[in-house]
Amino acid sequence: MTKNQVMKTTNQNLKTQFLLGAGLDVLHFESKEWLDVIAF
Repeated sequence: MTKNQVMKTTNQNLKTQFLLGAGLDVLHFESKEWLDVIAF
């Protein structure tokens, strides 16, 4: 693997981790909102 390929793979992994983390944060926030809505 060339240095360029390693950098590209690393960048892809960082993007994936960031997007996955952001998506999970949004999902967690929305699930907390739903729990507030249905709490009675």
